[in-house]
Amino acid sequence: EGETQARLADLPGYGYAKVPQAQRAQWRQLVGDYLESRPTLAGVVVIMDARHPFMPLDRQLLQWLGDLRKLLVLSKADKLSRAEQAALHKDHREALLFSSSTKQGVEECRALLEGWIQQGAEIKSPR
Repeated sequence: EGETQARLADLPGYGYAKVPQAQRAQWRQLVGDYLESRPTLAGVVVIMDARHPFMPLDRQLLQWLGDLRKLLVLSKADKLSRAEQAALHKDHREALLFSSSTKQGVEECRALLEGWIQQGAEIKSPR
């Protein structure tokens, strides 16, 4: 059997970007057009800073994504105490605490994304 191929697209974040409102609106249009034109889209990974998660723009994005399959990654988890991490996880069980420094959440994220890719390949393969 051939290998499953996948592409990851890094789309512009606009939560903390210090750019004019018009630029943010242009990015929103770009992201919207991209997501709507991808019938083979397996899912969306939304990365938020664990120290400032679920800000109003994050919530707006999540609402806008609707029922699309998504992975919520709270990066920089290593910057939080264990108690802060536990409280964050309790309030947002659907989110994955992640740290590239300590490798926290790396394997879980990899496994989930590989599962998405494999499911996509199974859907598209002829039977």
